[in-house]
Amino acid sequence: LMLRRSMMAADPAVLQYKRDTTYSLLKMGEIWVGDGDPAAAEPLYLEAVALRTDLVGAMPDDIFGLRDLSIAQNMLAAVYLTLGRSA
Repeated sequence: LMLRRSMMAADPAVLQYKRDTTYSLLKMGEIWVGDGDPAAAEPLYLEAVALRTDLVGAMPDDIFGLRDLSIAQNMLAAVYLTLGRSA
């Protein structure tokens, strides 16, 4: 995750770096959820949603980007439900 973040920071114009970072964020969040700590996953999911929202803004006709955004939003919503909170 640190490597992907540093690549994204070094060249923010490369959208693939941003996309790759979101995959790592979501996988790390899944690890925390699976480990019984959904609160630790929340900031990772929030960051992934924000990045994927940026990607959709940059490429609004990319149907796969829209799908990826909805997946990240659903993962965040599941964490909120587990924590007893609403979005």
